[in-house]
Amino acid sequence: DKWEGVGTGVAELLPGQTVAQRLPNLLFTAPEVDFTHATFEKDGIVYLYGCQIGCRLAKAPLADMATRAAYTFWTGDGWSASYADAVSSIPGSGAGFSVNYDAYLGQYVSFASSGIGKELVMRVANQPWGPWSDPTQVYSFPTGNVYAAGQHPALDADGGRKIFVSAYHD
Repeated sequence: DKWEGVGTGVAELLPGQTVAQRLPNLLFTAPEVDFTHATFEKDGIVYLYGCQIGCRLAKAPLADMATRAAYTFWTGDGWSASYADAVSSIPGSGAGFSVNYDAYLGQYVSFASSGIGKELVMRVANQPWGPWSDPTQVYSFPTGNVYAAGQHPALDADGGRKIFVSAYHD
């Protein structure tokens, strides 16, 4: 059987509850890219990255993140309300990566695997859409492949000077 995605939705977890409730409408539907590869919020704006070859970037106000009409898409030189204008210009990984703002560096930090391989790489940028730096290898596993790199900002220490990242390793 072939798995085929149908879209990206949102679930809501209310304070004091332990089970999230999926909201009824999908935000993005196939054949649009699956905007689940990296997500974060800064200054009341939610950023979603969707990757195939290169990554697209969508943003919306946090208060309206469950409303499709609230999203705009990075065009390479600005923002558009039309998904058709979104460009795949952002480095990332369809195998999972992360983007977060690091207060210590005063920059956005991305962690990703270097394709099918054993290296974990980091990039930095002044804006969530870039331009992104060239990749810097931060760790190399002795064998196998690494994927789904993810930063854990809640665990970061010393104001972002120490960053904690996990990844799957086969």
